Amino acid sequence: MYRGSGFFDREPGDFFLLKQICALAFSQVVYFGDSMRSDMFPASSYGKWETVMIVEELEGEGVQRNIAAKPAEPPLEPLGKKVKYEDQGMKTPSAASEQWGSYFVDAHRSESGEDEVPKLTWCSYSIHTYSTVAIPSVEAIADLPLDYKFPRFSPDKPTTTGYFPRPPDSLLKMYGTVP
Repeated sequence: MYRGSGFFDREPGDFFLLKQICALAFSQVVYFGDSMRSDMFPASSYGKWETVMIVEELEGEGVQRNIAAKPAEPPLEPLGKKVKYEDQGMKTPSAASEQWGSYFVDAHRSESGEDEVPKLTWCSYSIHTYSTVAIPSVEAIADLPLDYKFPRFSPDKPTTTGYFPRPPDSLLKMYGTVP
């Protein structure tokens, strides 16, 4: 590590060395990532850091990417430019899958076999377990004040708490709170 260089690649040893060099008695790390396996789990479990998971699938479930953007604002890209998947009739990568269903909630048959019971997916469970907050994109929080207090995931709070700016539609539907 050199003065003026960046801190990357979630190396807790380097972070603790930096704390010693700077004589920091108390410091906090907020780690942003989009992979449960390589970002959230290690940062939360081994680094004991606060974690913000970027979950693009939130966009496919009704959560706006940038809450500060107004519908009347001009698009960020030129009108003539089209994304590759638009010309091919494909859905956006974050759209909910008709074959696989929601990223957050899955339907299981009840023991009687007659009803489908909604249950959290492994992805949803892992987001709640290893993330402090889940957002659709960094742009979703870019215009917020630095002292903004985010709702946080916690075992003693409802499963819908911790998503910003709001939970995905499938979770809201599962708990009967669809807007």
